[in-house]
Amino acid sequence: MLRGIEKRLGAVPHVCTSACETVPLRVHVHTRDGKEYARWSLCNEPWMNESNFVRALRHVFVCKSSKTVHQCTRECPLPKVCNDDFTLCCPVSGVQWDNATEVSRSWKLTSKCLPTITHDKRDPNMFSRDASGRVRAGTLNIHEESCRRELSEVLNLLVCSSRRRFLELDRFRVNRQRACKAVNKYVKFARGDVVNMCVVRRIYTSETRRRLFLRDMPAYAEMLPDLAARIYPSVIRVWNLTNKKSFRLFVVSLLYLMQRGLRMDGEVLLRQVPEFDDILPDANVLDKFDVQKSLFTQTKNNIRACLRG
Repeated sequence: MLRGIEKRLGAVPHVCTSACETVPLRVHVHTRDGKEYARWSLCNEPWMNESNFVRALRHVFVCKSSKTVHQCTRECPLPKVCNDDFTLCCPVSGVQWDNATEVSRSWKLTSKCLPTITHDKRDPNMFSRDASGRVRAGTLNIHEESCRRELSEVLNLLVCSSRRRFLELDRFRVNRQRACKAVNKYVKFARGDVVNMCVVRRIYTSETRRRLFLRDMPAYAEMLPDLAARIYPSVIRVWNLTNKKSFRLFVVSLLYLMQRGLRMDGEVLLRQVPEFDDILPDANVLDKFDVQKSLFTQTKNNIRACLRG
């Protein structure tokens, strides 16, 4: 297929080196009547569309001088060159192949490489502006402020969101059924004697309010901003020690570790936050908050290993 493109371009037999000037070429493969055809800038037939699209060829380059076509793969025949990171890479594409994955690590061939570094070029005052756009007091660190907001959002989701209210109402329904059964059991036990209504009320009230957070939710909702500001330094300290993948999942896992804290040989590795033992929902209902239980457990184990190691 690539040889057909070279023939269409009138390529001259040539072996590219790092001194050659190349340009990337977009090549899509489409199928028709059991045969595959290449779609590129000089061959774009009307019948080539999404319905017969098969795949896209990656790392395809054309030499400007000889018009030869080069596709970088694991079996690339060109001799590798050493880049600034002292790693061997393809002289044309700048791609370093490692088994089944490719990584671009060349600083000299940045125009030909996959992006490896992303820069946050958003407004540094984006979190410090009011509704009219005026800058008020606040931090200019976008990453730090976004982490603070993510921590506050997770706390609000787990403590006083509509999902948490729904879970608490469901728990109240279950507790009420359990309370009715306990009252009926007491009435049967007191058959033939006078039923004490104070005892019935105490049984019903205690069973209905067992582990019920719904009444205390408004009071704790007002404490969440101060609580988030108090635990934020510890969250960032542990975050810098772990593998940075999903900050949201990391925050959820760390909050549940803070329920009991973490100690080793008498040394406090992670301070306990007593409030979390009262306000956080049970870990077995985290799927209601879009948190996968398997990833949650794995992240908790990774945090423990990083703190103890």
